[in-house]
Amino acid sequence: MAEPQANKKRNRRFGNKNTGTWLSYVGDCHQLTEFLSKKRFDSLWGPIKFLDALLRGYGQVVFANNPVSGLLIAVVLTVANLEASIAGFITASSGLLVSMYTGLDQRPTSRACLWWWPRNGLYFVGSEFNRRRVMALADRWGSGPSGLGPWGSESAGLGLAGRVFMKQNSINISAGLTVYNPLLVGLVTVSVLPAMYDIQMDPMIWIFMMAAAVLSVYVTSALASLLAYMGQHPVPCFTMPFNISQIMLFLIITNMKSYNSYNDLNITLTNSTQPFHGPQNVPLSVFQEGEVSKIGETELLELTDYASVVLSMSQVYGYCNPAASTTMYLAVLIYSPIMALFAVLGSTLATLTGLLLSDGQYSQVYEGEWGANGILCATALGGFCFVLTVQSATATIVCTLFGAGLQKVLEEPYNQANLPIMSMPFNLCSILFLFLSSVSKKGFIRPPTLSFPEKHLFEWSQLRHESKENPDVMTEMAQEVEPSSEKKTPLTEQEIA
Repeated sequence: MAEPQANKKRNRRFGNKNTGTWLSYVGDCHQLTEFLSKKRFDSLWGPIKFLDALLRGYGQVVFANNPVSGLLIAVVLTVANLEASIAGFITASSGLLVSMYTGLDQRPTSRACLWWWPRNGLYFVGSEFNRRRVMALADRWGSGPSGLGPWGSESAGLGLAGRVFMKQNSINISAGLTVYNPLLVGLVTVSVLPAMYDIQMDPMIWIFMMAAAVLSVYVTSALASLLAYMGQHPVPCFTMPFNISQIMLFLIITNMKSYNSYNDLNITLTNSTQPFHGPQNVPLSVFQEGEVSKIGETELLELTDYASVVLSMSQVYGYCNPAASTTMYLAVLIYSPIMALFAVLGSTLATLTGLLLSDGQYSQVYEGEWGANGILCATALGGFCFVLTVQSATATIVCTLFGAGLQKVLEEPYNQANLPIMSMPFNLCSILFLFLSSVSKKGFIRPPTLSFPEKHLFEWSQLRHESKENPDVMTEMAQEVEPSSEKKTPLTEQEIA
């Protein structure tokens, strides 16, 4: 009888005893999530749920699934650049509405369910479902009616959408997972076009920007489904849809219209990767090329610590503003101190690597462009997508350094195409390193449900504690969580029948 008391003491933050305290509103803000999960989007609580999902989407850019963090980020984005903030709000809202209307979302949980379903008694191939196994899954969830009716190949998709996918769609839409890619499309478009291409926003560009935001929602769903079957564990697509949509948008705009100011730009200037900032940002005179060579080693390290590492966070959102960056770090800290620590570590490692690889051209490094990808690599793997262990922490550092090196490799071809690199190095490296969980089953542990690093550690430590007293617990988890080695094959006609 002493064990429940020990668990109760260890469960001070994640248990039910802290209901109503400030601990319930940090992390993923579980208290608000649990309350709003009982409400419907089509009820009077719909606007509140919509706002909650929107604010969570602002934080999801840096993996901070917390409306308080999202609110802080939204405020500083508005103060730093009002026009870009308005554009981001419009595109983010459009993406959220489209995902709600069409049922499209990134569905990390749904992709996990697609992989779990064969073990739970449901097989999925296109729009064909085994009716009896759908019944078994519904009975296991305890939410299904006595019968699901005679589903055919056409009605099966609709039936499951209202039966199984609806719950997953609602969870992921409420978490803001369909917001951050459209949000970045709006922010980066308004910030980069005037600064890098000397192109001012006009009604036609706004229309194209909205189309790119909607496109990113569909690309997100398509890439999520593709990556779900490339490895033994589901892998998120991160901001790859944003990169694809944004590159298409930039190429279309720059090639469709002829701008005299753009044609007159010096080709050397335009071919250098420009920072994501608008005219509101304070110029940093110390970063001028003529002065860089005169900076000594001590001053160089000081600038790296107090400028580059700080500015990297705002560069994630397409800005270059020290005040905004500081507030964004605070927003991440509210969500997870572990992630905030990895954000600083990733920015520092990527910045130092950029200084070594930049061949004397330090302006991009000082403005935080290198550190931005380092932040994303470090926070994605450092306790969020992996349970924090020695192996996963080491892989996080290696991935961050690899991302910085890949940014150097991609710099030349992107400059030739007159395109910003954005977060492409982060996406390629992080997606690649997440496949380590398909190779090693001990050092790279994927949390069954994504929340925040501290909770991942708590749940894993609880499981290890139980496994010491009952070895069968770990065996059962291995049978349920570890992916099947059997190849996924379509159902035969006899199985479908």
